[in-house]
Amino acid sequence: MKKIILAIIFVEIIFICLIAYNILKISHTNTINVAPIKKEEIISKNDGNLRYFYEPGPNQVKNDYRDWIKDYIPRYTINSDTLNERYDYPVERQKGVFRIIALGDSFTFGYLVKTTDNWVEKLENKLNSSLWCPKYRKFEVINIGMRGYDVEYVLARYEKRGVKYNPDLIIWYAKSDNFTQINEKTYENKHRYLDQVNDLLAKNKSSLLGVRLNTEANEQAIDLLHKNMRLDLIIDYQANLVKKLQLPSTTKLLFYNNFNHIELVNNFLKDLVKNNKNYFVFNDSNSVYNDYYNKKYTYAPIDFHPNKQGHEIIAEDIYRYLKKAEFIIDCN
Repeated sequence: MKKIILAIIFVEIIFICLIAYNILKISHTNTINVAPIKKEEIISKNDGNLRYFYEPGPNQVKNDYRDWIKDYIPRYTINSDTLNERYDYPVERQKGVFRIIALGDSFTFGYLVKTTDNWVEKLENKLNSSLWCPKYRKFEVINIGMRGYDVEYVLARYEKRGVKYNPDLIIWYAKSDNFTQINEKTYENKHRYLDQVNDLLAKNKSSLLGVRLNTEANEQAIDLLHKNMRLDLIIDYQANLVKKLQLPSTTKLLFYNNFNHIELVNNFLKDLVKNNKNYFVFNDSNSVYNDYYNKKYTYAPIDFHPNKQGHEIIAEDIYRYLKKAEFIIDCN
């Protein structure tokens, strides 16, 4: 009799555990997160002339769970300086350290991958694992990237967060879409559209729907901008901001891109590099990542940001370039 009672109790415990597991699983699957970091977790304030400039809140670790990413949960570790980094970096650069700042949008920030898996962290690991340059005992690669930034916001974040680190090299992962939009002119229209579909998002708790609506909102806002402002004038607006960038004579700037720039952006970068001996362009058009629709390297067809494997390729491509580019890292 005692054995029967114990068996019944054991079965009941198993049953309760299964119910609890399924409840947790359902609630987890229904999580919707249109942005990598929720609004309440973002510092958003009027920053000079920028009405909508935003940064992540400091000192936080946040999961960006997506039900369509299997067996992997992106996790962002935001340090005390609001950077997607594993740890804090000292402001004063130590002797024998070659310091790199990485600029850009979500492709630099590492949207939809763990902090340890983004190309900035992987590049730092690769540089420090070989230390081919006897002049330096350590490489630091500091990630200033942030999702959704255009050129203007990238430069504002560099002034706000990056300048104080006094880098030897800046690697700017610059894509054409950073030049063909102006956040200050598209932000209101984008969020006006998202406000209109809030009820739909609340009723249909699917992160796939969130991705689609967020993409549509962004495209509608940019289309409206292009109707009201010629593309060449938009690019000129952003290009003029880049021209105003003042760097120390000891700091070099590398524009990296593994997509084909539109002609207007490509011509601007060529002229910029031609007129500045410390500016360089690495247009990695032969990268295997150019197979943009390959699910092996991106989250296509749902989202075209690089996945963990894509970030590994980007890091490897830049690493190989830097090892060959003696004009950028002087080892003598």
